[in-house]
Amino acid sequence: MNPGKFTLQSKTKGHALWIEMLVFICALALGLFMFMREPLLPLSPIPILAVAAWIILPRLGARSDQIMLLGFFILCFFIDDIAQAPWNGLFSITKDILGNILFRSFGLTGFEVFSMGFALLCVIITRREEKKAWLGLGLVPLLIITSMILLMALVNSFYGVMTGGSPETALIQIRFLYLLPIWTFIGFVVLRDEPFFRKIFFWLTMLIVFKSVQTIFIWITNRGYFAEAEYIYEHYFSAYQVVAMLHLLQYAWRRPEGLLKGASVLGFVLTLIAYILNDRRTSYVGIPFALIALLFFLPKSFMKVYGRMIVTCTLAFGTLTAVTWNLPGPLGFVGALYRSFGQETGQEGPSYRDLENANMLREVSQAPITGMGYGKEFEEFYPMPSVASVYPRYKMIPHNNLLAAWCYGGPLTIAGLSLVFLFMFAMAGRLVFDEDMAGYRYIGIFSLFYFVQFFSYVFGDIGLQVSKNQLLGGLLLGGCYRLYQMRKKELGKC
Repeated sequence: MNPGKFTLQSKTKGHALWIEMLVFICALALGLFMFMREPLLPLSPIPILAVAAWIILPRLGARSDQIMLLGFFILCFFIDDIAQAPWNGLFSITKDILGNILFRSFGLTGFEVFSMGFALLCVIITRREEKKAWLGLGLVPLLIITSMILLMALVNSFYGVMTGGSPETALIQIRFLYLLPIWTFIGFVVLRDEPFFRKIFFWLTMLIVFKSVQTIFIWITNRGYFAEAEYIYEHYFSAYQVVAMLHLLQYAWRRPEGLLKGASVLGFVLTLIAYILNDRRTSYVGIPFALIALLFFLPKSFMKVYGRMIVTCTLAFGTLTAVTWNLPGPLGFVGALYRSFGQETGQEGPSYRDLENANMLREVSQAPITGMGYGKEFEEFYPMPSVASVYPRYKMIPHNNLLAAWCYGGPLTIAGLSLVFLFMFAMAGRLVFDEDMAGYRYIGIFSLFYFVQFFSYVFGDIGLQVSKNQLLGGLLLGGCYRLYQMRKKELGKC
């Protein structure tokens, strides 16, 4: 399908070079002025980006949107998210300087400004015929599904404020929910062909390998400091590492070049070492669930050849896990891992997460139909260890965002959130299972593993509050949906 993108005409002949340079210098001065004013800091890149788009966009051609998105994607995964405290107290240019611009703000972050601005730009530069094709490919149902959690949360925010909640608290609690529909739309529009999907996976893998090497280096040079730290890099880095390691394994398996195979194996080993050092149990838990889900999605043709071996290995692993469940490591590693999940206060009593969940479940029992309403904090009926000094929002944004959706937003909000993830799993599963999707299967597998990682963090570690989670999840969902619908249309099945 010809995307027919970009209707703006190049104005190179109508503009002298000195006019473009003068406008760019003015934009640079304005951007620097905004950078020096803290309230305007997140908006400081806008003048420069706007003028750069005005000058460069007409020269990029039909794939201008893909070029711009890829540039931002690389920037986003290169810069450390300062809100997640990467490297903890160690100084980093990509954290303390660039991270402030892209991720840190009490108003709109640079990340949010780009997402909204780029989505609007995609609408402006796309021809009318292509917009009609969007509708034919099912864009509206896609956006309705991905917006459901936001819509339900808005309704329950109104309810919460009307029943005594704080509007400021409600906005903090639902702050990033609107990003998933925006990034899903961008993914649907921009990830419209398999070659660009390959570029996204390639650059994600390269950046994650680079960050993994950086992680290992910083751990080696600061071992004493990190001996007392909970993690080396940010919480959610492990989720992206899972996708990168899968891609590296695919390269090592499929590519015929010996040098590329060796580089892929080396990159996998380095990424795996950093993955272990970062020690995110939430991510560890997500991998077996993704593998189990994949068993149900593998196509019949694949299962005829490898099904017996897969089932045998799965049963053997399950039996070994059950037998060694209560043994210490290394034999009982799997059981110990799952038993330790959420136990931050030791073995003397209920863990912090147990008490947090118990308090939320009590609130659910008090208001099972409406929920508390956003804008409130749950009552600490079961006293918890105080974490207010490091996490003052612990009673308004609990770790388990899935249970929190029910606690604050009621059954409709948790239903909206569940619908989004079921749709993610189903969409990736269709690309894997459907024989008509040959060539897209690896996209479905990579996406499935990330969607399960995303869900694991939503269930256990405040996953809905992270911009990059929404970016990657939305891009993959929108792109998978677009490719699936296009292939079905080509085959005359939709």
